[in-house]
Amino acid sequence: MRAGMENKFENYKEVTDPKTVSKVRSMVNVKNGEWKKDVKRKEAPPDYQFYFQRVDGKVIETVYYEVWYSDGVAEIFFVWDNPFDKRFSKEDSVELIEVVR
Repeated sequence: MRAGMENKFENYKEVTDPKTVSKVRSMVNVKNGEWKKDVKRKEAPPDYQFYFQRVDGKVIETVYYEVWYSDGVAEIFFVWDNPFDKRFSKEDSVELIEVVR
């Protein structure tokens, strides 16, 4: 969660419920949904950031997902080989905010 108006984040919540993690993973899966490729990062700092951490101890490159909310709709940006951007439906936005908030 962003601390104040600066681009600084503090750990706010750790989600460990497998069903919840699986749901969010499927929402942000590049293969599922309409992701725009090679987009520019927004100038304003995101409202939230999150990432997935492996539980098996293997080290992987961490991909940070940045989330902006506007009019109840979530927009997510991340960089994985290329920058990607996706605008969620209001329904998915509500589900996502319940997890990250």
